[in-house]
Amino acid sequence: MIMSRRYSSHALSRNWKRSAPGKPQSDVRAESRKRSFFFRTAIFAPIFFLSVLTFIAPAHSGPQTEASTQVPRHRITSNATQKYQIGGHRQTYQIDDYVLRNLRTEPPTSTWIENEKAFYTDLLKGNTYDVLVVPCQTQLGGIDRAGRAIITYLMYRRLIGTTNLKIAPMPIVHRALGYRSRYYEDKDVYRLANSLGVQRIVWSYAGALPKAENIGGFYPDLKFSLIVQEGSIPFHKGSPSKIRHWESFELDRRELPSLVFESILEDVLDFIGLSEEKSVLKKVGSMMDNALKFIDPSKRKPVMQETASGTSQLELIASPTEMLHTELNDPALQSLYLQFLGILTPNSDTITREYFFVRSLEALSCLESTHPDYTLLKARAYHYLNRRPAVLQILEAPRTNAEKALQEMANGNLTEMSEFVPQITEPLMRLMADIELRDLRVLYFPSENDKYPEELLEAYPGWKFWLERRLRDSDPWHVSDNLSVKYMLDKEFPIAGVSLEDTVQAAMATGEFESRRLEFELLVHEHIKIVLGSDTVMLSEAMGTPAPGFYDYLMLIDAIGESNLHGLVRYYGWIQGKPEVAVDLVKAMETVYKDHPEFTAMIAHFQNVRRKKLKNPERQMVINDAYERALSALWWCGGQERISHSAIPCVRKLKGRVKPARPSFLLYNSEKAVYKLDYPPRADYACQNKKNLARDLNWAHALFPAVKKLQNQHLEKREFDQARAVLEKYSHRFHGHPDQLWLEALQAACEGNEQKAAEIYSKEIAEGNTTWTAYWALGRHYIRQGQYEKAGALFLSYPRIQPESEYNAVGQSSYAELGGSQLFWRGAYQQAIPLYEISAGLQTGSGSSLASEARLYMLKGDWAASAKTFLQNARRYNYPPAYRDYMSLLHLIGQDEPSWAVFNSLLGRYRTPEIWTAASVGHRILQTDTQKIGRWLKNINGIHHRSRKLNYPSRYAVLCMIDRPPNRELAALADELDDRSGYNVVRSGYLSGSNGELLGHLDTEKMVAFYKSRKETPSFYGSFAQAYVALQQKQYQKAFDRLQARSIYYSYTTKYFGSCLLSYYIWAAVKSGNTDQAKLTLAEAEKEQNPLNSEFNLKLGEAAHAGGLGNHDEAISHLKRAFGVRPHTRLRPIYPWYQIVEMCEWLYEDSGNQQYLDLALKWSREYQIIQPMFAWAYAVEAKYSKNPDERRRALRYALYLDRQSARLQGIPETEKAAAETWLRKNNLFAPKLSNEAKLRMGT
Repeated sequence: MIMSRRYSSHALSRNWKRSAPGKPQSDVRAESRKRSFFFRTAIFAPIFFLSVLTFIAPAHSGPQTEASTQVPRHRITSNATQKYQIGGHRQTYQIDDYVLRNLRTEPPTSTWIENEKAFYTDLLKGNTYDVLVVPCQTQLGGIDRAGRAIITYLMYRRLIGTTNLKIAPMPIVHRALGYRSRYYEDKDVYRLANSLGVQRIVWSYAGALPKAENIGGFYPDLKFSLIVQEGSIPFHKGSPSKIRHWESFELDRRELPSLVFESILEDVLDFIGLSEEKSVLKKVGSMMDNALKFIDPSKRKPVMQETASGTSQLELIASPTEMLHTELNDPALQSLYLQFLGILTPNSDTITREYFFVRSLEALSCLESTHPDYTLLKARAYHYLNRRPAVLQILEAPRTNAEKALQEMANGNLTEMSEFVPQITEPLMRLMADIELRDLRVLYFPSENDKYPEELLEAYPGWKFWLERRLRDSDPWHVSDNLSVKYMLDKEFPIAGVSLEDTVQAAMATGEFESRRLEFELLVHEHIKIVLGSDTVMLSEAMGTPAPGFYDYLMLIDAIGESNLHGLVRYYGWIQGKPEVAVDLVKAMETVYKDHPEFTAMIAHFQNVRRKKLKNPERQMVINDAYERALSALWWCGGQERISHSAIPCVRKLKGRVKPARPSFLLYNSEKAVYKLDYPPRADYACQNKKNLARDLNWAHALFPAVKKLQNQHLEKREFDQARAVLEKYSHRFHGHPDQLWLEALQAACEGNEQKAAEIYSKEIAEGNTTWTAYWALGRHYIRQGQYEKAGALFLSYPRIQPESEYNAVGQSSYAELGGSQLFWRGAYQQAIPLYEISAGLQTGSGSSLASEARLYMLKGDWAASAKTFLQNARRYNYPPAYRDYMSLLHLIGQDEPSWAVFNSLLGRYRTPEIWTAASVGHRILQTDTQKIGRWLKNINGIHHRSRKLNYPSRYAVLCMIDRPPNRELAALADELDDRSGYNVVRSGYLSGSNGELLGHLDTEKMVAFYKSRKETPSFYGSFAQAYVALQQKQYQKAFDRLQARSIYYSYTTKYFGSCLLSYYIWAAVKSGNTDQAKLTLAEAEKEQNPLNSEFNLKLGEAAHAGGLGNHDEAISHLKRAFGVRPHTRLRPIYPWYQIVEMCEWLYEDSGNQQYLDLALKWSREYQIIQPMFAWAYAVEAKYSKNPDERRRALRYALYLDRQSARLQGIPETEKAAAETWLRKNNLFAPKLSNEAKLRMGT
C-alpha cells in the first residue's frame, strides 16, 4: 500500500529529472511570517553578535533535589532578544545548551526525519506501557550523540532488570522521537507518552562544561540532570515532576561521560524509584515466530554453550537467517553478534553502525567484567564509537592476539596488526579482525580498494552477500545495485504482489524497465517499512532482549540499500565528474528520501561544484540552494556524521555569497557550535582545524594527515627541532603508513640534507617498497638535480605500471601520467613520452589518460587531435587547464572564433587564471593593439572578476607586456583595472600603532612620503607593471624606487604570493647600486623561506644578485637549481619559464657571458616543443641563435604567433620579409586539421 501510493504519483523519467513539487499553502504562509519576523529583528543584530561571543555557564552548586509542579512553558520567543528558545523543562529548570541558545528562529524540519518519527510512532500504537524513558538530551556544551545513546541504553537496560513494569522499547522510542536529535520538544514526548498510556516519564540530560580557556577541549566538567514525571494520562505541561543534578565531575584525558554515568547509575535508579522486585520473566520469542511467521519455530536451534575459554571458541553461525533461528541468551554472544552486524554495516551509514555498537554495550552491561571476552568486546565498541583513549585504557595489558590486534589498530599500526591477526584462532573474531585489517590497509593504500581477500567469501558462504558488499564498500568505482538486495528481501520476507520479479516483468512488458530503473532501486526501503508495519503487536516485546533479532537484521539491510544509493550518486558526481547528473539523481529520489541529511548534504556539495559552470541568475539560485541545504544537513546530523565533511566546507564557502543576504536560523557564525562543542570531539573529520590537531590525534586511530600537518606547521616556520619532536612523539603510531618515510625524508630535506632524503627513498625502494611516494619523491629529487634520464628510468620501473601488473588500470594510468608530467614540464619530453604512452594506451577515459593522449598528439604535431582530446578532458572533468590548452590550440590552427566563443562562455564559470593564457595566445596571433585590448579588458572588468585581492584583467595587462617594447600604456591600464579606492592595508609589521610610524629595514623617507600620499593600497599587478617598464628601459634606480615603495604593501621575502617578484627587486637593487639592500633582502628571504614550498623565487633572486656582482659560476648554479624547482604559473604576473629565460638574457646582455645565453637558448627550444603556441620562445632563438637554419625556422614561428614581438625588432628586415613570403605559401599548423576534426570541434 505504501509503495503503490508513492510510486503511482511520482513516476520517474528516463534521465531521473523531476520538476520540484509546489509548496503547500501553509508553507508559503509560514515563510511569509518568517520574512516579516526577520525584518522586525534587524535592529537587534548587535545584541545577537554579543550573545554569540558570550557563553555563560550555570554555576556549580553540587547535587540537589527539588520537587516542582510549575507549568513548563513550551515555545518561547522573547520580543526583547528575538531569539528562538526551547521551552518546557529546559525553560523551567534552566537546562541550558550552548548550541540551542544560538537559535535565532525555529530550526528547519526534515521531511525524512519527520516521516521516520511518524512511522516508528505508529509502530508503538496499540501497545500499552508503564514507563517511557526519553533518550538522553544535551545540555551545556553537550555530549556527543554516541555518548548520549550509551547513557540512554545503559539506564534502559538496568531499568528492565530491576522492575516488572513494562518499559517502552528504546530502539523504537529513539527512532520515534528522532535518533539524530539533540533535544526533544515536550509536546512530542507527551503525545507519545499519552498514546502509550504510560504512568511515568523519565527525562535525562547530559553535558560537558568546557573550561573557559579551552572550549571543546580535553578536560571538561560533566553534568547530568534527571527529571521524573509521575501521574496518569494525559501527561501535560502541568504534570508533577522532580529533578536532580549530578555535576562537578572533572574528566582526565581518558575518561568518558558514559563511564562516569555508570558510576552514578545506582543513585540514578534510586531517584527514578522503580524498586519493585524483579521476577523471572518468561523469555519472549522472536517477533518472527509470533507475528509474521517468517521462520519455522520447529527449526530453532538450542542455546549455544560457552566453552571454558569464553564465547570466542564458538563457530560462526552459518548465515543471518540461522542467527535469527538461534537463541542467544548469553550477553557475550549478544554483544559479539551485534558488533559483527555493526562491522558489516557500510562505512557511510554512521547512524546504523553507531546503533549496533551502542546496543552491544547494552548487552555487555549484563556481563561480568571478569568474562574472558569482556575486555575485547568493550574496547571494540568504544573504538567504533570514536573513543580511542578509552580503548587504550581498556587494552592497557592485552592478553589475547585479538586484543593485541585491536590495540595496534587503535594506534594505527598496520605492520603490527598484520602480524597479530593471522594468529587469531577463533573464527568469528578472526573474520572481524580480517575486515578491520583490510579497512586500515585501504585507508593507508587507497589504490588497493578494489582488492579484497576472496577466501573470506568462500569460507563463509552463508555470509557471502554481506561480506562481499562490505569488502567492496571502499571502492568508489564499484557501484552495487539494490536489485539483488530486493531479491533477497523477496525470498526472506515475501510480500504478495510487490516482488521484484513481478515488478520487473511488468516493466519489461511495457518497455519501461530503463525509465523505471531508479524506482526499482528505491524498493528496498519501502519493502522494509511494509514488513515492519505489517504486525506491530509483538515488535516491542521482541525488543526486551539485547540479542540481535528481526529488527536489527532489517536495519542492516536498510543501511546497505541506502548506502548503494549513496554510491550511485557519488559515482556520477565524483568519479565521472557530472555534478548536474548527481543533483538530478538525488532529486529524483525525493519520492522516498526528501530532506534526508546525507542526500541533502550531497545536493549541497554538487550544487556548490556546478555553480562554477553557471551564470547569473541561475548561479545565484544554485548558491542560495546549496547554502541552505548544507546548513540544514549540518543541523540535522548535529555535526556527528561523516556528511559534515562536505556540509561544513559548503557553509563556510557560500555563507558570504548568499544574495539577497538573509539571516539563517542560527545566530552569526554559530554553526561552528553545532560540531565543535560536543564532547568527545569527532576527530575523524575535525582535522580541518589546525588548532585541534594534537587533540584530534588523541581521539582518532588513523588520522595520519594530522601528524603531517603538525610537522608542516613547524617546518613552515623553520622550527626544525619542534618538527622533529612531533615525529618522535608519534613514533609509536601509524607504522606501515606509506608516508611515514616521507616525513623523515622531508625533515632531512628541509634541514638542507637532500642527499639523506634521497638515501631514505632509495633504501625503501631497494627493500621492495612499492608505494608511489618513494618513487615520486626520489624521481623529483633527480629532476631537481637535472638528472632527467635517471628520473624517467625510475618512474618507468615502478612495479604497478608494468604490463604484468594486476593493479587497476585507472591507477596505472594516473601514476604513469604523474611521472610523465613531472618530466614534461621540465622540458624532458623525450623521457616523458614512454610514460605518457603507458597512460594513454590503457584507454581508461580518466583525466590522466586523456591528458597523456592529448600531449602525445601535440608532441607529434597533430594539433587537431590534441585539441579534441583536451576538450574531452575539460568537459568530462570540468578542468580549466584542459580548456586552456584546447583554446590555445584552436588559435594555433586558425580557429579563432570558436576559441573566443569558448573563452566567453567560461568567464562566468571559472575564477581561475588558466583560461586567460589562451586569450593571450589569440591576441598575439591576431596582432591586437593596446587600445583594443584596453577596451576589451575594461568591458570584462565591469562584469567579471572584480576583487580587492587579485584582479585577472589587471594581471592580463601585465601578461601583455611579455616580449613587448616598454609600454607605459599597458602599465597604466593594469593599475586602472585594479581600483582599490578605500582599501588601504599595509602589510603586517610595517606600521606601529596610531601614529603610522613605519617599521622594518625597508624604512626610507621616500617610503613614508609614498604611503602618506596614497589613499588606498596600490594594485598588486599595476604597481609591478610600472616598475617592469623601468626595468625594460634599464632605468634601474627608478625601478628600484617603485619596487621599494610597493614593499610597504607586498613583501618580497615571505612564503606568500608577493615573493614571486623577488628576482626583479634584487636585479633593480644590484643594478642601481643598492647592493647592501639586495643582500639584506636575500638574507631575510632565506630566513623566511618556507622549506615546503618551491625555492624558485629565492634561487632566481640569488642568481640575479650573484650575476649582477660578477659571480657568474655561482649565478649559473642558482639558475639551474631554480629551473629544477620551477613552479606552476597560477596567479604570477610573469610565466616562471619566461622569467628565468629573461633573467638569463639580462645577465648575458649585462656581462656578455656565453653561459647565460646557452641556458636561455636551451630552455627556449625545450619550451617550443612542450608549448608550441607561445611566440617568445621562438623569438629568443630567432634573435640569438648563430645557426642560420635555426634562425630562419624560429623566425617563421615567431612571426606567425606574434609579429609584434620586441625581440624581432632587431632582426634585419630582409630576413623577416623572406619569412613572411614563406608563410604566405605555407601554414605552419593548418595542415594537421582534418575535416573530421573540424566537425568535432564545431567549426
